[in-house]
Amino acid sequence: VFAADMVPRRCGGVRAGMAPVAGRRPRDRRSRPSRPAGARQTLPSRSGSGLRTQRHRRNEKPPQRLQTRASVAVWRDWTAIAFSGVLGLYLERRGNKLVKTLSAPLLATLAGLLFTNCGLTPSSSEVYSVVNKVLLPLAVPMLLLGADLRKVLTQTKRLLGCFLLGSLATCLSTVAAFAIVPLAPSLGAQDAWKVASALASRHIGGAVNYIAVSQTLEVTGDTVAAALAADNLICALYFMAIFWLSRKVGPEQGAAEASQQAEAAEEGGGEAKISVYEAGLAVAFSSVVCLVSSALASRVVGRPGTLIPLATLITVALATIAPKRLQSFSGAGEGVALLIMQFFFATVGCSGSIHKVVSLAPLLFAFCLLQVFVHLGIVLAAGKLLGYSRKEIVLASNANVGGPTTAAAMCVAKGWRGDFIP
Repeated sequence: VFAADMVPRRCGGVRAGMAPVAGRRPRDRRSRPSRPAGARQTLPSRSGSGLRTQRHRRNEKPPQRLQTRASVAVWRDWTAIAFSGVLGLYLERRGNKLVKTLSAPLLATLAGLLFTNCGLTPSSSEVYSVVNKVLLPLAVPMLLLGADLRKVLTQTKRLLGCFLLGSLATCLSTVAAFAIVPLAPSLGAQDAWKVASALASRHIGGAVNYIAVSQTLEVTGDTVAAALAADNLICALYFMAIFWLSRKVGPEQGAAEASQQAEAAEEGGGEAKISVYEAGLAVAFSSVVCLVSSALASRVVGRPGTLIPLATLITVALATIAPKRLQSFSGAGEGVALLIMQFFFATVGCSGSIHKVVSLAPLLFAFCLLQVFVHLGIVLAAGKLLGYSRKEIVLASNANVGGPTTAAAMCVAKGWRGDFIP
């Protein structure tokens, strides 16, 4: 009876030779209402418990093991960056003569390269993005807290004119080197002019300019590391050349005592204790400047990459308008900023490839060689025609290529006490 009852229900009618079950009316397929054209056929709804189960599976958190691995990876990358940055500072101060000829930024970059290419850290990480997009812009205003333009104009004396001459010589030498050395086939059309521009800014005032321009133009990490390595080697040759050129220029009268005082002041500045209060003021000030610069770059200029140039402009303007207020915590801010810069150079190394850096370095070495020594030739020739002394020429050129730190170190070494502050 059960089988006879199920056949009509499945087939919609009575099977041949089988009587219908009492109380059941056979169904006729022709009597079923037809579905309108284009209407979707709906499936039977699932039970509430099934929907709750699927919803739970979609919203459930990843396993605890994955969260632990992600946390360990983040701290691994931060440790590699911090270790590489501090190692560069340590080797620059405590290493042998050969190691000391390399700068702390280059040593930090090389340490980061070793970490990544030995498989200890990845070539890309969210930690690197934090350093490039947050810490680097935060460091720039802290480096410029003492950039009082009125003080620059009154104390630089004749060196300012010679420095501007050196800046023009750097621009001309960059154009000449870019025309002679074919960077585009190896670096690509975009990275070629970008790294040439960054190196030009490097030789108009130091490494801070190089970092800012590289970040603004979004130069790739491998190219930044290769250019930095090549430039540091060329700068070592350049410094030997300018010391040889100034070998006949003696120290000023009373220079021994003044040199000792300047050297002690320079060493004391590097070893000075940083006040927590002053460092906090510097970080807070820099954060506000970066906030305003970010808003202007995104909403007014329309280019988020201009954050660092805008932060530079705002900081220099404030340092000129209210120099005493910013000068009170400029030393602490500079100390914090220099440590951040070491982290940035370590990040450049961690995101690079030794194979690519080595393959690009010879080409960039030739570019930097032409750029720096054509600059020096133009400055020597034009400076002599304009009546500048050999001491003024080499000091201004040193401030161009190496920055204020190397120029001040040359004043201390040569006993030129009257030119230390300018």
